[in-house]
Amino acid sequence: MAEVKKMKTTTKRIEGFWSTWKNILLEPTSFFEKLPQKTGYHQPSSFYLKTQALLLLIGLIYLGTILITDISSTQSAIVTIIGGIAGVMIFIGFVLLYPLALLLSWGFLFVKTGIIHLFVLPFGGKQGYKETFNVLAYSAAPTLLTFIPFVGLAAMIYTLINPNYWNSKKTENESRQMHCRSSYS
Repeated sequence: MAEVKKMKTTTKRIEGFWSTWKNILLEPTSFFEKLPQKTGYHQPSSFYLKTQALLLLIGLIYLGTILITDISSTQSAIVTIIGGIAGVMIFIGFVLLYPLALLLSWGFLFVKTGIIHLFVLPFGGKQGYKETFNVLAYSAAPTLLTFIPFVGLAAMIYTLINPNYWNSKKTENESRQMHCRSSYS
């Protein structure tokens, strides 16, 4: 019974992650507008670490595929054996360093947030460090598409020029203009 309950919880977490990921990619303006202003570090960190874990896993699979393909294409038996051993050692090394890579990635997120936040403040940023952290943590979502040739680049560009962003700015400007007109009438 406890196992079934644990499985349902895990399924909900996975569905929640993919739902959040999809919302960030397809409706970023809506997602970030609905993001609570005052949250802790837990939820954004969790999303970021899951994204980075998947990214590292995809990279590990990609590297393993390259190593196996490269080794199998050699003609000399001794080169194949040595290459195979080296490939397995590299693969094991990456698997062992996987948790360290995640931890370092998370630490660098805090450093990167600090640096970016220092640049946000002189340009009129009014929110705190946590809000900048939240934005950067959730903005890691498109990185999962970077291994797909051309699609990854297109996804990154799309998040920068998303039409929802520009539409929300247009609506915001229109409401300001209407407010100004009513103030002067």
